[in-house]
Amino acid sequence: MRARGASIIERIHQRDTWCPRTFAILGHRSAGKTSLGDLLLQAARVTRQVGSVEEGTSLLDASAEARRHRQTLAIGSAWLEHDGSELLLVDTPGTSSLSHESQRAAHATSACVVAVDAGQGVELGTEHALRWAEGRPTLVVVTKLERLGALDELIGEIEQGLGGSNAVRVVPLQLPLWDDSGGLQGLVDVVSGQVLRYATDGSGAMSPEPVPRPLRPALAAARERLAESVALTDDVLLERYLEDLGLPDDVVDQGLISAVQAGRLVPLMLTSAGRRIGAIPLLDTLARLVPSAWARPEGCVPRVCTADGEIRAVAASDGFVGEVVAVQRHAQGECLNVVRVCAGTAERGSWTVQSPRAAMGPRPATVRVDKLYRMRGPRRATVRRAGPGAWVVLRGEQGLAPGDTLTRGAALQVVAPTPPTGQLVRWVRPEPGDASWEDAVRAVVAADAGLQLHSDPSSGASLLSATSEGHLRLALERVEALGARRPTVALPPVAYREMPTRAVEGIEGVHEARGDGGLVSEYGRCVLALQPTSHEQAPTVVDQLPADDEDLPRRFRPALSEGAQDAFQHGPTAGYPVVGVEIRLTGGDYDILESTDAHFRLAAHKAVRLALEASGTQLLEPWKEVTVVVPEDSLRALLSDVASHRGRIVDIRVDGGEAEVVAHCPYRELRTFGGRLDGLTSGRGTFQCRDSHYDVVPSHLVAEAIETSQHT
Repeated sequence: MRARGASIIERIHQRDTWCPRTFAILGHRSAGKTSLGDLLLQAARVTRQVGSVEEGTSLLDASAEARRHRQTLAIGSAWLEHDGSELLLVDTPGTSSLSHESQRAAHATSACVVAVDAGQGVELGTEHALRWAEGRPTLVVVTKLERLGALDELIGEIEQGLGGSNAVRVVPLQLPLWDDSGGLQGLVDVVSGQVLRYATDGSGAMSPEPVPRPLRPALAAARERLAESVALTDDVLLERYLEDLGLPDDVVDQGLISAVQAGRLVPLMLTSAGRRIGAIPLLDTLARLVPSAWARPEGCVPRVCTADGEIRAVAASDGFVGEVVAVQRHAQGECLNVVRVCAGTAERGSWTVQSPRAAMGPRPATVRVDKLYRMRGPRRATVRRAGPGAWVVLRGEQGLAPGDTLTRGAALQVVAPTPPTGQLVRWVRPEPGDASWEDAVRAVVAADAGLQLHSDPSSGASLLSATSEGHLRLALERVEALGARRPTVALPPVAYREMPTRAVEGIEGVHEARGDGGLVSEYGRCVLALQPTSHEQAPTVVDQLPADDEDLPRRFRPALSEGAQDAFQHGPTAGYPVVGVEIRLTGGDYDILESTDAHFRLAAHKAVRLALEASGTQLLEPWKEVTVVVPEDSLRALLSDVASHRGRIVDIRVDGGEAEVVAHCPYRELRTFGGRLDGLTSGRGTFQCRDSHYDVVPSHLVAEAIETSQHT
């Protein structure tokens, strides 16, 4: 069956190409997103019963991981049909640890459905979802309607979450229907002007009725609000509204569709999965308001970056362009690559891979696609061709990662949300003998754009960056699910340095060995002076030897410098690299028959070690420049935290309810800052840091720095 209002071009393509209207369900954790999706699937007769996340019967949370945690931990999708329209429902994680996946899903669909818990109102996850949906077709769906207090107050919260701007208004398309004792009976449909009364047995049975006289004033006010809101989105409609003091119902209906699809108006719907209320009206609204991929509004057209750096909207002339939305690996070893079709038609053949994550290592240049699937929770069905907007799945290890672009040869890269920088960094060490550890970790990191794996340049330690402690725990669970043992996790090592404390002169280093008969077989000698410089200066070696070759030939002098540089790798106090030192080579001699470069490297190494021991070294620690953004009401708590962890405030700016603080902080304290910041700001704070300088380690921390050294 064709969708209502479909164009001739759309109907022709729909004959042999799967091209559903896609929408992502977003919101705060426990706002009822997955339950809402299960309610829609049951209403569309995909399932017999409304699934339950808590009971582990949800079609959208069917993985062992989701059932174990009783929450959505990965993007899931399910197709359904309603009133002649094919819809693809995308369920997203609500936990803030995986917000980057939810943001990518919002970016990769044609509309956003933001779920708001009637009892909790706008929460952090709601704010994020409203921000991601900005400029895109968006519906707000109130869940757990039986908990609703004042609807107008909730609408005010939502409009504030949209930025408090009059540019986008939230308009209710339904009102709740209560009985005399305050029990939920159903809905008042603002558009049709009817009461939708639901059976009290939870069956979802609904009967339309005329609106009772006591409710007519509220309905009239809601209809007037709808007409006014639609008129304010279009100058022509506004002029007509002001002249006629109203708009005809058909004009309001068409204006509503246009305003929503242009991202200028956000309709609000009411549901209760527990009472099975609101599913069919919501499906009717989605079928009308979610734009078709063949007629996408500007805000829904994917953008691509060309080979010469131009960023533009994807075009039909680009041919097939796809974006990898997710890569999911299961305990059974199966890998599913979820791809959104941005333009053209996805079908079997060879696809070219363009990857923005070069740091992930070698990537495939092409992938061979033999079968395409569409997903309905854990179930799948083959698809021969898929058009713009559709999500398809490639099975098997393809070497892909979220954010990769797939084409039929065009040098294009889909512009997607930038993955977050992991605010939590931990040192991960495999269990002895676990050869599968590295492959498992790399597979998990490649599939999750919020994770980064890198090697610490100073210690060589493997560092894993995640968005939070919860995100890190989930990543390690996924490593175990791939057959590896859970690695040991610790705070990352601090890149301490050592610096000499005073100048010394006349330090002699001699390398000598004697063979049979006591004759010299190896010989090299040098004399040097040591001078401290500054914390930020790398070690230097200055040749102050006589210009002639009489005492020490020039050919040996590079070896002296090499030996000295090698000695700088480990200081005498705790084995940390040495900085802030200048070595002056002032003397030396050689054996004309037995001396070699190797002998002078050893002599210089010994001399530098002796000089450092004679001078003594102090420990230095790295400091970072940190830029923190927090809500203004968290500023005082942030400043207190920075001060109590040895930080120094550099700058403070307050604007629009947000505060930006720039501070210099020791890296030792920053290793736990992400968790502290979440606690101070209820998850609303963010920070970025960059290298600043080195400073002397306080005396009360010296023993710890020595004890934690891997070089002693």
